[in-house]
Amino acid sequence: MLPTEKTKRPSKVEDCNWLIYGTGGIGKSTFVSEFPNALFIPTEPVEAEIFAARPEGKDFVSNWKEFVGVCRDDIVKNIDEGKFNYSMIVIDTIDELYQFCTREVCKGLGIKDPSEKDFGVAYRLVTDKLLDSLKRLSAYRKLVLISHEKLDENFQKKGMSKLRPSVGSRETIKSLESWVTIVGRISNDTDNPESDKRKITFRGTDYIMAKDNSLYLDPVMHSVLER
Repeated sequence: MLPTEKTKRPSKVEDCNWLIYGTGGIGKSTFVSEFPNALFIPTEPVEAEIFAARPEGKDFVSNWKEFVGVCRDDIVKNIDEGKFNYSMIVIDTIDELYQFCTREVCKGLGIKDPSEKDFGVAYRLVTDKLLDSLKRLSAYRKLVLISHEKLDENFQKKGMSKLRPSVGSRETIKSLESWVTIVGRISNDTDNPESDKRKITFRGTDYIMAKDNSLYLDPVMHSVLER
């Protein structure tokens, strides 16, 4: 059956899948911890000053099976039972989750590194497995993915470098960029470098990966984050 009305653009933070990235210590987790009613799934130790809800009894997950277990037992099960009170799920960081997924895929293939398979077969399997799991989880609650920053040389056909999230291969990041609604880069406010302000960019350029398909955010926002 054909739709009877246009798809509505998201109008709230919790209606979107986000990818937030920046250099280490810039304040990515601090910024996202202010998102409404978000549950964090840390994949690495969390700084003590980050006050955010986490699955009970889990400071952080350390492998793919633990991540799947948290999603199944702490999230999906509680949602099905009407006991889940969070409006968003944060994965901090997606970089580490990609590594967990890589090790799981390599174990299944009987190899130590994806490069051992010709034609990028193993890399594609990792990307497919990761994206499939994220899409399944986002069917229950929208996601915020936190990543570190990488300067990727020769990222584009023109041979230019580009600042992008550091998660995975180029194929992985292009797939993630296409899937999420918003990609934001957090950086220092160069207009006022002595302040505690950070600049959050949602408009992409030839040199910076960013986007806002919700069309309700300012192209550049400023947020006061403690150093």
